[in-house]
Formats: sequence, C-alpha cells, structure tokens
Amino acid sequence: MSPMRPRAPALAALLGLLVAAPLGAEPPGPDCRFEAWVDADALGRYDGLRLGLERARLPRVCRAALGRPPQDDPAAPARLLREALAAGRLDPPVFLVGEEALALARAHAADLPAVYALVRYRAEGAPLAALPAAPGWTGVVAEVDARVVGRLVGEAFPGRTPRVGFAPGSDPEAAARLARAAGLDPVGPQGPLDALLHLTLVPGQGAPDFAAALAAARTRGALLFSDERGRFGQGAAVLLLADEDLLGRQAAEQARRWRAEPGAPPAPRALQALEVWVDLEALDRQGVELPLPFLARADRLRRAPPPGPADGR
Repeated sequence: MSPMRPRAPALAALLGLLVAAPLGAEPPGPDCRFEAWVDADALGRYDGLRLGLERARLPRVCRAALGRPPQDDPAAPARLLREALAAGRLDPPVFLVGEEALALARAHAADLPAVYALVRYRAEGAPLAALPAAPGWTGVVAEVDARVVGRLVGEAFPGRTPRVGFAPGSDPEAAARLARAAGLDPVGPQGPLDALLHLTLVPGQGAPDFAAALAAARTRGALLFSDERGRFGQGAAVLLLADEDLLGRQAAEQARRWRAEPGAPPAPRALQALEVWVDLEALDRQGVELPLPFLARADRLRRAPPPGPADGR
C-alpha cells in the first residue's frame, strides 16, 4: 500500500510529529509536602496539578513510585504514605491522578483524605459511571458529553451518520447510551463499519481491549478512535482527549478549597471540547483518509516516517 500523500499545500503545512516526552523519575525532596499517585497516561494532568499548586502558593507535590519494588505488595504505597503522614513528613490530601491511582486508593487507602482528578463520560443527562465516594474524598471530574464525541466523530464522516462499533470489553449498556446520545449509528460485530470507538466508558470494569479493537478496525476498514494518550503511535488513528493540564490545575484549586473547607463536595466540570490528535501513519496503514477540514482542526498530527531504501520507493 502506498503512503497517503498530501493533495494540497495547505495539508503539507499541517504535518508535524508532536509526541510529548515522558517525565523522568522524580526523587522526593524535603520541600515535598503532598504526594500524588499518577497513572502513566496522566502525566500532563500531573504537570497541571504542580503548576496549580505553585500558583495557589501551596506546598510542592511529588509523584509516588508506584509499580516499583516491592511489586508483590500492592499495599506498599499506602503503607509508606501512612508512615510519612504520621511522621509529619507529608500533609494530606493525597492526589489521585487517573483511574489506576483511584483503584489503588480504593483498595488500600480509602480511609485517607484524597483529591482525585478524573475524566468520565456523560450521556442523556447522567454520568455513565458513578463518582468515587469515600469519607474525606473530593476532586474534579471532567465530564465529556456524548454529544461532543458524536460531533467530532461525525466531522470525520461529513454528510452522513457514521456507523460505529465499540472495542471488545466495552460495557454494552454504556455503549448504547453513548451512541444514542451522540447521534451515532451503532452496529454489531458484523456488517459495514465506519469507526470503532476504544473509550473507557465505565472505569472500574477495566479498559476495553485495545489489541482486539485495533485488529477489528483493520479487518473492517474502520477508523479507530481512542481516549488513551498512550495509544498515539500504537495504531489508533484519532485520539479524543480532555485538556489534561487544565484538569490538573482544577484539582489544585479543589485541594485549596478542601484545606479551607474540609468536606468540600466534588466538582464535576462539563467539557465542551476535546483535543484531537491524528496519526497519519495509522491512517495510511488502514488505507483510510480524513477530510481536510478535520485535519485542519486537529491539535496534533503525527506523520509516517519518510520511506527508506528498504521500502523500494
């Protein structure tokens, strides 16, 4: 298959490889007074949290070393945090940045004050998943309305209602609600398909199967959408993402409120827009093209590497 090539100078001017570099290890220091548990896919959210705390003139936060030895003891981060709080080396609350961090805290630290920063979906006037609830917990939730998803998917297929499927492992009831509210045409595992949606609709049930979604999208010639940053460059053609930096700064503001008013309620924030990242190499591999207006409104574009001598082109 030959690579997709720009058909107009305007498209050529859009192309660029924009991939954020991961943050390096962050050794704790004596000036750290807060601890954050951070998902690998939520480092941008953590950056916003750090900036927000700094602007609010609150103490510095440091990232806990999750997923490191002792790996056979998932309760270790909570135990170490309790020891640091009891010794006065850290102050509450702990920040839970992402769904994996939230799940770890639910299992081992539900009794500790916490501020979470999450992204969830909303359809037909209600969230698809319930907000976390534990004594002393609060946070911010960026709620993505299904109509925003529907509008962006629709822009990739102008003039018609896209036929969409959902990644294997998706909650069927949540998928049906989102498709209905988004104005999309849901189809089953057989038949023509325009787009396959790899979205974490109900956190806590596990993320849908990306490898299976990618295989299905390629087999059925569908455009693969995902809401996981880590899938950029892994085969997803389009990412639909919340503003991570803004969400982190909102979590810092929620922490300021919590310190001034313990028991401050969670703060859902409706999202009216999402960032759109497009992987042109993935499009080329799937043999799919996107309309120029959709590419022009993309926040990030990743292009295929130039062909080498081995390609014979």
